Amino acid sequence: MQFKSQFGSFGTALGQYIEPNGIAVDPVTGKLYVCDYWNRRVVQCDPDGSNPVQFGPKIAMPLAVAVSNDGALVYVSDSSKDRIRVFDSSSQAESPIVIGGFGVVTDPNGIAVAPNGNVVVADTWQYQVEVWSGGSLVRRFGSRGTSTGQFHFPRGVAVGLDGDIYVIETGKGTVEHFDANGIFKQSFAGMGHGSGFLYQPWDAAVDPESDPITYTVTGGS
Repeated sequence: MQFKSQFGSFGTALGQYIEPNGIAVDPVTGKLYVCDYWNRRVVQCDPDGSNPVQFGPKIAMPLAVAVSNDGALVYVSDSSKDRIRVFDSSSQAESPIVIGGFGVVTDPNGIAVAPNGNVVVADTWQYQVEVWSGGSLVRRFGSRGTSTGQFHFPRGVAVGLDGDIYVIETGKGTVEHFDANGIFKQSFAGMGHGSGFLYQPWDAAVDPESDPITYTVTGGS
């Protein structure tokens, strides 16, 4: 993987960021959505970072963002409300669809959209992953622990073209691989430095050109 370019700088103006977290690409327009955490907003911009605008209202704790396969909906993980907020990508109006909420989800982090349109959520402090269809919970899986297939601090999530789910386990430094039904398949990497290890990884994306190879973005050093 070769570095190509970067954009943004530290600050509060549009085009500047303070602790950017999640990022997503609109599969139709190519526009980027960036969670600008400490500026309490989601920024929409061109692929090179130009023409930044605030998307939707201010959001207290935007941790992750995803876009539906048809580009019509934007999903934002709002940790302050323990739910995923859903917006129309054109009007920026908030949808009545409710994903999560207090007592249902606790500190949602990563979000990914499956090929069938379901939304996969890393429910960090319930130590599980949830699959949603609209505002209906389809299934949840996972349990607290440090063994393979268990979660200590699930943060990021990605979905392959075959529907398989990859969970980024920040607490263990691993990627936990499940099928679309939440059946554990394998675990790889591990906490550490150097080739074959990850140190506090935060998120992941699946390369559509070489799926199911998964690339992770680490949040540690």
